[in-house]
Amino acid sequence: MNDVKEPIIETEHLLLRPFRSEDALFFYINIASDHRVTKYLLWPPIQNMEEMELMVEQWIKDDQKPFSYRFAILEKNSFEVIGMINIVEIDYQSETMEIGYMLAHRKWNKGYMREGLKSVMAFLIQKVKVKGITARVFINNVSSLRLLKHLGFQIVDQDTYDIQGHDEEICHLYLKV
Repeated sequence: MNDVKEPIIETEHLLLRPFRSEDALFFYINIASDHRVTKYLLWPPIQNMEEMELMVEQWIKDDQKPFSYRFAILEKNSFEVIGMINIVEIDYQSETMEIGYMLAHRKWNKGYMREGLKSVMAFLIQKVKVKGITARVFINNVSSLRLLKHLGFQIVDQDTYDIQGHDEEICHLYLKV
């Protein structure tokens, strides 16, 4: 695999780039404090801006590590942060990466995440040279499952996962390159 530093991806409607400190406010307002967005994440909604600023600063530090990719999704017409796509886990032996994502609720069902994921997947396949991409999605997150299947992912197994104090069924999906 090839480690590509500071990648910037531009699509028809989106700009995907590494996070900056100033992204914390829009990320907090649009995504991290919204229980509808964080419902299927492994962490609860962020409670305040201080917590959000610390999290973004940690992401910026983490992104200096090899093969660490966390893209802020900006809408081109406003340059407002509306989401995130990131690498959650790397399996160096199989040369696969697990992808995670989230999008502001008011931007759901507009094709933005499909557009963003397609571009990040192309980046991972063409530039980083991964051999496969994986994702984990809660089985009740029907829209996310449908999106990943549309992008070519297939369910390989299911498991139970503790999410914020209760068990949830989770699907493991795989996209072979």
